Amino acid sequence: MIDASSKPSTAGLGANVIISRILENKSSTILVVDDDCMMCEWLADVLGEAGYSVRVVSDGKAVAREIRSTPIDLLITDIVMPEQEGIETINEVRREFPQVKIVAMSGANSSYLKIATALGASASVLKPFTADEIVLTVRNLIG
Repeated sequence: MIDASSKPSTAGLGANVIISRILENKSSTILVVDDDCMMCEWLADVLGEAGYSVRVVSDGKAVAREIRSTPIDLLITDIVMPEQEGIETINEVRREFPQVKIVAMSGANSSYLKIATALGASASVLKPFTADEIVLTVRNLIG
């Protein structure tokens, strides 16, 4: 179950540290692709609250066009999607934008995530995951 109420803890941090972290991360742009619009909205909220600039698309075919339009630092892609699977999207992004970090996510089967990692995903997360888990994964990749 995705825990939409879970937020990364900022307990014990001074306001200047929190603001500094948010400003630091604002230059990092994340593109989320998933055919589940509720997942896209949840990730946009969670990662936006963590200080990242987040864009979403619902189709793997739109990813390359979006990256050409506005470069990104990180792609978070679902694996099982209509139109264009996440594996195909990972291959395309690796070929055209090798500097972009990629997080693969799937609730279907963990073997898909192993394939995604072998093909160039920087990290993978198995659905369901918490807000803390995805924020930590993102921070480990792009700060």
